[in-house]
Amino acid sequence: MDFVLSSRIGTIIWVGFLLYGAGASNTSGAGASKVFRAGAYAMDITPTNFPVIVNGGFFEVTTDKAFDKLHARCLALEEGETRLVICVIDSCLLPREFMDEVKVLAAQKSGVPANRILISTTHTHSAPSVMVCLGSRADPNYPKFLLPRVVEGIDRAIQNLAPAQAGWAVVQDGDHTHTRRWIHRSDKIGVDPFGQRNVRANMHPGYQNPEAIGPSGPVDPGLSFLSIQTLTGRPLALLANYSMHYFGSPPLSADYYGRFAHKLKEKLASDGGAPEFLPGKGRPPLPGPANAGDFSAAGDPDRTLAGGGGRPRTHR
Repeated sequence: MDFVLSSRIGTIIWVGFLLYGAGASNTSGAGASKVFRAGAYAMDITPTNFPVIVNGGFFEVTTDKAFDKLHARCLALEEGETRLVICVIDSCLLPREFMDEVKVLAAQKSGVPANRILISTTHTHSAPSVMVCLGSRADPNYPKFLLPRVVEGIDRAIQNLAPAQAGWAVVQDGDHTHTRRWIHRSDKIGVDPFGQRNVRANMHPGYQNPEAIGPSGPVDPGLSFLSIQTLTGRPLALLANYSMHYFGSPPLSADYYGRFAHKLKEKLASDGGAPEFLPGKGRPPLPGPANAGDFSAAGDPDRTLAGGGGRPRTHR
């Protein structure tokens, strides 16, 4: 059965069970037969053939340059006979057929079973189009360019496997994610694209819009981390997941997910670490980036890194 994870909590539980067993085996004495190992690699997937189609909007757009680099960030984990891979790709959406082909080719190349490979996207809206989405076609060239690079990234992560230790934590950060869908007053119901007056909720109502009465529901403020270090404590990889939609950047761009990875890598390096790999955010649910209720400004995503709270588990 494929490891299909539908939520952030599912991801943490799944990986947590594996790492708990790995940590126990690493501390069970000299006779332990199982050793936890990890390897990581960030594969550059920025296209070299322009222009490219960018999806994620209601209308198709193209671009002839990259604002920043795109990556497929691959993390391999192994304990005894069990090996798995997590791959986070800077893309808006990927079709199931594409991911299945990646898994088959990666399994043939590296030996990892296809049902032990988890692939997700960051959901940046500034990446080349790999599938039909809203008003956009799939780019005719980029999927063929992307596929072998993801497979190679997975293989390189496996080649980098080495003894490691892991720690994880979930902290609450409700300051940077808010519901973008607001409910309209009953006398201000909108008209849908087919001419029917039935739109009671809509995204981004505008600054202090008097026609909106409140958000349509709560958000998930949990910010989860899976930290991988070498046995000497050097940062090797960090997987973070936060329920916030894309921030908005010119194409091509990894959006705030890439910026988060870059800034956190700088921060860890300034603290004496030099992580080789930092996966960006995992699959983001629907709440969007807006200030609490007033929609006056989006704010600076760098400020997320200045927060804190919670106590991470000791690496083991």
